[in-house]
Amino acid sequence: MEQGCKITPVLLAGGMGERLRPLTSSASPKPFLRLLSKKSLFQDTVLRSLPFGLPVIICHESYLPLVQQQLTEISVKPRAIILEPDHRGTAAAISLAAFYLKNLGETMLVLPTDHYLDDRKTFGQTVLRAQQYAQDHIVALGVVPDRAETGYGYIEYIPQSVDADVYKVRGFVEKPDAKLAKDFMRQGTYLWHSGMFMARPKTYLTALKKYEPDIFKYAERAYYAGDDDGKTYSVASEEFLKITSLSVDYAVLEHLDHAMVTILDAEWGDVGTWPQILRHKVKSMIKRA
Repeated sequence: MEQGCKITPVLLAGGMGERLRPLTSSASPKPFLRLLSKKSLFQDTVLRSLPFGLPVIICHESYLPLVQQQLTEISVKPRAIILEPDHRGTAAAISLAAFYLKNLGETMLVLPTDHYLDDRKTFGQTVLRAQQYAQDHIVALGVVPDRAETGYGYIEYIPQSVDADVYKVRGFVEKPDAKLAKDFMRQGTYLWHSGMFMARPKTYLTALKKYEPDIFKYAERAYYAGDDDGKTYSVASEEFLKITSLSVDYAVLEHLDHAMVTILDAEWGDVGTWPQILRHKVKSMIKRA
């Protein structure tokens, strides 16, 4: 296994968080809210990623003032901020970072910025473990479930481990109903799909081109026809708006035959609903007691 390839955090700051209305809106998207601490979910993600390097941030162009303000608050200067003229899903957003990093010999650490994670040490160890296999594979970070949750997707893995806490993926599963979620818990070979993964830019782009060639084509054109002002990179609107909005799950991950997953054993959640926020607040209070 090849090791030592530089890791670059790729931070997705695009979701508004519609299930948390009226707290969220286009002017106050979910990643930038301070839901569980004095720092926003976005700021916590940035700080969690810093041990691996300065992040490449992808966001809607209207979010730029929020991104810059919150980065200033935590004294972080990103490696790059790539601006999208419209929301076109995570498949396209990740491809922009992949084109930016394509020829630099680096490994992307893709992170949503609207999630909660309480253990930076465990997170760091999991990332380094995933890095060993991300030279030739897309490696997801799967979370050990502690309940039959219907609000998350799942990853089914083949129980014979490749290495300690590293497994081959049998399949990615959409959000299940309550009965199916309980079945997953009983079987014991399912992890929550955290949305975090590692891959070389070329690996990701090759898969995107194979499974969603139009997204690849228009994202490539939009990226290379974009404008760099030295602080931000704005992709070309005319080409980008031709992209069909699709998540990375539908566009790429669910089609893969050789994906891998490493287990992240930490308190995690996408805090997309009020009950999920309350659950994490209660757990945090119990820890401090």
